[in-house]
Amino acid sequence: MNNQLLVLVADDEPRITKLVALTLHGEGFRVVTANSGEEALRRAEEVRPDLVLLDIVMPLKRCGPISCCSTS
Repeated sequence: MNNQLLVLVADDEPRITKLVALTLHGEGFRVVTANSGEEALRRAEEVRPDLVLLDIVMPLKRCGPISCCSTS
């Protein structure tokens, strides 16, 4: 069993996504990334991360940034 926490890093700026992912990985976290809001939603459903670091001003075609975090 893997005890490392899984973090989803979502940002539409690839340099930021890469930097955050490398930093977290260096601290012992497992990391998956997404480069769009739609991809972040898909990845979150697929991998069920322990934590999501989300750029809340990232464009999302099918909902606004706050509604991505909504459970309704």
